[in-house]
Amino acid sequence: MRWIAYFFNKTISNMKHEPLLNGATILALSVAFLCFCSFLVVALTFGELVGRWADDFHISVYLVDGLSDQEVHRVAQTFEALDEVQEATVVTSAEMRARLARDMGDDEVLAGLDPRLFPTSVEVGLSDDVRDPQLIGALAERMSALSVVDQVETYGDLFARLRTITAVARSVSIVLGLIVLLATLLVISNTVRLSLLGRREEIEIMKLCGATDRFVRIPFLLTGALQGLMGALLSLALLAVVGGLLQRAVGSLLPPVWTGGFGGLPALVSVAVVLVGTALGLAGSHLSVRRFLQEAP
Repeated sequence: MRWIAYFFNKTISNMKHEPLLNGATILALSVAFLCFCSFLVVALTFGELVGRWADDFHISVYLVDGLSDQEVHRVAQTFEALDEVQEATVVTSAEMRARLARDMGDDEVLAGLDPRLFPTSVEVGLSDDVRDPQLIGALAERMSALSVVDQVETYGDLFARLRTITAVARSVSIVLGLIVLLATLLVISNTVRLSLLGRREEIEIMKLCGATDRFVRIPFLLTGALQGLMGALLSLALLAVVGGLLQRAVGSLLPPVWTGGFGGLPALVSVAVVLVGTALGLAGSHLSVRRFLQEAP
């Protein structure tokens, strides 16, 4: 127990000995982790959106004006009879206006718009095995051939763009993750090495008094681990602040992935970031201390 207290006090002493250097190191690490976490949140968010749309994928069929309710429901029944269709739901002009009013929160503005801007449509839910863009395009052409159909919206372009953004965000997250890994190792390794050089005489005296390499190494290893831990925690705190501001501004537009964790980062991923930051700090300090002790007389 006495040894634990000694190493703990020595680690805190190392941090206090050079506050500017250690503070700059922690800040640099937090910025690096913040960049990585931000792109990771973007990748998770768009991945969540694509997943939700893929699970409940549908196309919107807008009908021509002047159809009676009976004719509209007959069209919906015709669509439901197709093998590719799971269900067909009629959305009237009033229902479409109500949806927009709920999403925009401004019913007065919508009330003054021309009713023709909200045409009656049929939302066609597709079967789970119908996700191929070619199959969806062929189905849309068959529906467009009906005289009562004005336009068919498959959302294919938007879906493809979301997939592209998700893939790019994931690739950027991987690249940033590697950069953060190398940067953390280099920054902490150099910081610990500067601290070691500043205490060369103290370390030499300790070794002359019989201190082993392990006894000298442990406080500096803990210092590097503490720097990595604090850098990761600071980045998560900044991410949580930014996430809180976004939730206040556009909370209704954010997917469920934003409801937990830190600023859109799931709790388990946040814990992983902290553990990785601590491990990288430990590894960086280990490299520096091992090299220093090998070079020491």
